[in-house]
Amino acid sequence: MNTCFRWATTCLTLAAICLAPLASARPQVGLVLGGGGARGLAHVGVIKMLEHYRVPIDCITGTSAGALIGGMYASGMSIEEIEKRMKEADWDDLFDSRLKRQDEDFRRKREDRTYMLKFELGVKDGEVRLPRGAVNTEKIELFIRELTQSVGPESFDKLAVPYRAIATDLETGNLYEFSKGDLALAMRASMSVPGAFEPVQIGDKLLVDGGLARNLPVENARALCKPDTVIVVNVGSPPLKRDDLSSIIGVMQQMVDLGINKNVREQLATLKSNDILIQPLLGDITAADFPRVAEIIPKGEQAAELVKDRLLALSLPEKEFTQHIASRLAYREPIGIVDEIRIAATERVNIESIAAKVNQMPGEPIDQKRFHKELLNLFGSGDFDSVDYQITREKSRRVLNIQPVEKAEGLDILRFGLGLSATSHDVSSFTMVTAYRRRWANALGAEWKTEASIGKRLGISTEWYQPLRVGSRWFISPEFKAERRLTKVYQNGDAGAEFSERDTIARVDLGMNLDDYGEIRIGPYFGRTKAIVSIGIPDLPSFSQRLGGVHVDLTLDKVDNPSFPNHGWQAHGEYRRSVPAMGADERYERLESRWEGATSWKQHVLQAVVKGGTSLGSTLPGTEAFTMGGFGHLSGYAPDEFRGERMSYGRLTYLYRIPVKFAKSLYIGASAEAGRMDDRAFNLGTHGTKTSLGLHVGLDTLLGPLYLGVGRGETGRNAVYLFLGAY
Repeated sequence: MNTCFRWATTCLTLAAICLAPLASARPQVGLVLGGGGARGLAHVGVIKMLEHYRVPIDCITGTSAGALIGGMYASGMSIEEIEKRMKEADWDDLFDSRLKRQDEDFRRKREDRTYMLKFELGVKDGEVRLPRGAVNTEKIELFIRELTQSVGPESFDKLAVPYRAIATDLETGNLYEFSKGDLALAMRASMSVPGAFEPVQIGDKLLVDGGLARNLPVENARALCKPDTVIVVNVGSPPLKRDDLSSIIGVMQQMVDLGINKNVREQLATLKSNDILIQPLLGDITAADFPRVAEIIPKGEQAAELVKDRLLALSLPEKEFTQHIASRLAYREPIGIVDEIRIAATERVNIESIAAKVNQMPGEPIDQKRFHKELLNLFGSGDFDSVDYQITREKSRRVLNIQPVEKAEGLDILRFGLGLSATSHDVSSFTMVTAYRRRWANALGAEWKTEASIGKRLGISTEWYQPLRVGSRWFISPEFKAERRLTKVYQNGDAGAEFSERDTIARVDLGMNLDDYGEIRIGPYFGRTKAIVSIGIPDLPSFSQRLGGVHVDLTLDKVDNPSFPNHGWQAHGEYRRSVPAMGADERYERLESRWEGATSWKQHVLQAVVKGGTSLGSTLPGTEAFTMGGFGHLSGYAPDEFRGERMSYGRLTYLYRIPVKFAKSLYIGASAEAGRMDDRAFNLGTHGTKTSLGLHVGLDTLLGPLYLGVGRGETGRNAVYLFLGAY
């Protein structure tokens, strides 16, 4: 009897032990986050509600924006931190291919004022090439690395939550699933919209946005963690209505969306009765509306609340869920110390120049914010498509691998400028400028630039910019310029003469680069200037004069936009001394300076300009005279109506900025101006102080700034202006 009882007790105990895991086992939950650009920010709201309802997530698959949000969560980032970073992000800046202009290399800034067309062409192997994407993703890549702390596990199964990102093979159109490697690169590849972002190269494959192959990776989630329930979040854009198909852009977008929606329907057809579909109601929010993040996230929360009862069926007890979240958050750790730094080989850029701009040292912890700024500064030089990095482990050593990728279209660049103007003073002009720039012409970083212009300004120039050593601030720059300009001269308000100025000048400068602030140059110049009068004033005969002397130029530039400054300041000063001993026909001095500042608050912008010039008591030749008049230089008067040997000018401008879809911004502005000219040496009747008021509308376009303005001067003087590009 006792033996039977003991056998029965043992059997019951073993049965209880075997059945205990089954009794406590919970359903496995897979989360599928679909692509949709900015609409995918709704995923943040959905995940917030999943945590609120204590729903565990056992694996995540994502495409495009879904890969971004899912990758952050899988890396161990808290949903609160994800929401904070998405709301704080400057999305307009992240999707801008260039750095903030204040932080760019000065030589790139200097070109902005001449080559105002917003694109450039590459030249490589004798061919003119276009960029592979409309938007460079350097800032986006570094942003993702900052969010994921550059995690790169052997397998994405070992992340805080097992994870897969979906991309598309650009050559074959096949689906590509990221299951290991560089997490940030996987996320970036999955959201690489073809034509907008550059493809990502992994091995021998070029990868683009995963939405083309599978925008809603349900099957991938089933394979990843064999979930009992799949929670699917679909944020894709619905097809456009017929009214939206009236342009080529609308038709092309519809073609892409139809293909994506087809593969979405195929994945939705695989859902089972115990799966949960969440579809946020996003209305008119488009894939590009990232700045509407504060509006988008709550729509994800609202959509999740609509299936509250089904989500609560998956809810864990509070203590168990707290442990689940804690184990996920524990995965995330600081990057820590790197033991070695390696820089990948480049074709033309000297690696020493890259090393000189990176202050990270082996044996020190990575200051990610500072390090990313240094990489952005390298990118801002204009030599690279990207300057990325990875942190890898080699046994017990952590290696920082910096991976600069030179521009695929080549380091040699063609840029263009356009200037069109018309005024009510019967003054109209057209100028087109083309420049060829060869970067890294030698191992020290020399640059050769040649420029040609036609129209009102007809000329050619060439400059060789030679740093004294790799990464040096000091440089030598020989330059030659030949130019012809058409100019009107006014006497007592009437156009009394028209003449052609022809300059041929050679100079050799010694200069110092002041990083992103500007540069200073000093050096000799030589040449000849001619002025040939076609309609003459007796006091202004045709003349020819030899030039020779020394000059000093200082330029500082920290404005955000050269055409419509909203923030920052800029200053320029130039001194020239004509010296007969250096071949000049006349002895004279010329000093000119200008300062401009801007500040803004919301849509309101306030600008101030002050400039002045003096001959320091000497007599200037006519071609060296200071000028005033025209739009932004006493707007109520004709362009360059006032000429003299001493000049002072000030302007205060108020602008109201209006965002528009077809350009960066529309500006409505009013200005008050005052200027004084001393022209006693020229006797043109323009001596004295003048004031002017102006109104204008400005548009920041791809072709450069577009202005339509009116000005009113003293004694009934009025002017109307139209400008496009450099004026």
